[in-house]
Amino acid sequence: MVRYRTALVGRTLRLQGGGEVQSGFEDSRNYQNRAGTPGTLRYDDEIRTATGFVFAQADYELPAGFLLTAGASYNRLRYRITRVSDAATQPGNYRFQRDFRPQVSPRVALLKELTPLISAYANVSSGFSPPTEEEIRPSDGSLNRGLQAERGTSYELGARGKMLHQRILFDMAVYDFRLRQTIVTRSDEQGTQLFANSGNTRQRGLEAAISGWLWQQTGTLAASATALGQVQSGLRAWASYAYNHYRFGSYESGGNNYSGNRLTGTAPHTLSAGLDFSESLGFYLNPTVNHQARIPLTDANTQYAAGYWTFGTRAGWRRTVLGHLALDVFGGVENVTDRRYSLGNDLNAFGGRYFQPAPGRSGYAGVQAGWKW
Repeated sequence: MVRYRTALVGRTLRLQGGGEVQSGFEDSRNYQNRAGTPGTLRYDDEIRTATGFVFAQADYELPAGFLLTAGASYNRLRYRITRVSDAATQPGNYRFQRDFRPQVSPRVALLKELTPLISAYANVSSGFSPPTEEEIRPSDGSLNRGLQAERGTSYELGARGKMLHQRILFDMAVYDFRLRQTIVTRSDEQGTQLFANSGNTRQRGLEAAISGWLWQQTGTLAASATALGQVQSGLRAWASYAYNHYRFGSYESGGNNYSGNRLTGTAPHTLSAGLDFSESLGFYLNPTVNHQARIPLTDANTQYAAGYWTFGTRAGWRRTVLGHLALDVFGGVENVTDRRYSLGNDLNAFGGRYFQPAPGRSGYAGVQAGWKW
């Protein structure tokens, strides 16, 4: 990465740019599944991936506390798959190459410092997301030759900062993301996940996070703990929430029109919250709660996975002893109420096999040690 700083019309201008190139190789083999035991070899593929990008960005300090950012990136991606062996058509040697069209992804943002501790921002960006290797070559060994990269434009407004003498931190944003050639998934009768482009979607939402100290410990012991690198003592509360108004735009599949339906596999509401308690002797307690609203499992929105709440907690003792030895002795419980729910659902699954049971109540314990120089 290269950085350069100068002045333009008496105001600071920062320039930066860089690039990255990656090459990967994978020997991917598929075997028959015989009740969980690998059977005969079905496919033997050599997969080579080449990807790279270059980018440039400029930050310019404007009057009245504004900061203007403008940048762009240029992206390339290539998959090359060589089938060394195919049990159905021996010897099966052939090569499949997929070059995705080069893409330029621009971004413009404007930030305003409202106070020394609070700022607001707006940005517009455009980008693309090419199919992954698993989407180009699903687990059944087929090759998805027609799958296109997703392309989208995002509009975002937000604010972040600290208040009440820096005891409370917050970060919130509203956005409108318009995605074209959205990649959706379905499962066939063998349970293989297959992927296809679905037209377009509009993803609007709100994200918010807040944390703050309800009580902070003061005194000699707390100061000593901080000096030893311990977590600040006291009681802190935190929460993060997301509202997702995700809908299909123009989308027809198999003679059915799903335009306007909820986006498959997306929960309209998610929430995580918890408390972080710690004290000067090193004892701590971290109870948490998580919620996910029900989610549609089919593009037709005829089947849903029920929403759920889960509770968990972790407790322990964390301290630096002998001047350098950092110890953390801990234990915890997940899904305290033993809630039954589905996690990692299969979308548009053949034969209605949508659900994957999540773990019930479970516990854990351990010791972590490290040496501080």
